[in-house]
Amino acid sequence: MHFRCLNVSKAKCFPGCFGCQRFEQACVLRLSVLILSLAFSLAFFSLMGCDCHMARRDSGKKAAKGGSGRSSRPKTKAPKRKKQDWPQQRAVLFKPDRLKYVHKIDRPNGCVFCAAKERGLGSESLLLYRDAHAMVVMNKYPYNSGHLLVLPTRHCGDLLSLDETELNAVTATVRRAVAALSEEYKPAGFNVGLNLGSAAGAGIPEHLHYHVVPRWNGDTNFFPLIAETKVVVETLEQTFDRLLPYFGTK
Repeated sequence: MHFRCLNVSKAKCFPGCFGCQRFEQACVLRLSVLILSLAFSLAFFSLMGCDCHMARRDSGKKAAKGGSGRSSRPKTKAPKRKKQDWPQQRAVLFKPDRLKYVHKIDRPNGCVFCAAKERGLGSESLLLYRDAHAMVVMNKYPYNSGHLLVLPTRHCGDLLSLDETELNAVTATVRRAVAALSEEYKPAGFNVGLNLGSAAGAGIPEHLHYHVVPRWNGDTNFFPLIAETKVVVETLEQTFDRLLPYFGTK
């Protein structure tokens, strides 16, 4: 193929002339653009043809059904959608007595754990288990259902003051509480810990206690953050009745 030289000078062309190379590149670029345009045009008209063909086929089927007067398939009525109530109905747990705890209005006199020990086992005292060295009390304001407190029977707020027997009894009772909750509630995990001293977050620092909290994936939400309130899905009485068989009998 012969390309016309774009060299404006009157000099004779020579092999590798810059003007000829520019003209050749311009021709190749124009040819590429032309080929791409044709390809897009063909694709567009092909799609349009398919849509028209499908529309004609559907209209033909509808016309055939209408002309015969009967449909080959039995007509079924679409199920009626139930009218939803607004606002949406949901279970609501009212816990007005927790307001006193949140605002620190209800301040009991004396040790609540020792008071529960004196009252004995029961849903009112929240005492689930007690022996000579350790006991299990349900948290009155649980983080989750099944939130238990394991503590020494003797009134003591210093971990270093526990003797070996008491320490072993408390540790064994923590394991027993985890086993009971695992069997009854099937949680995905646990938070087990001890806040030693008020500076560490202990609400009742004068009587040390371990927290055993069952956890599930997705059991947290915005409510405890903005309202300082935790929604629990069952009452303390229900939790007591579910866990009592693992620690003793009524």
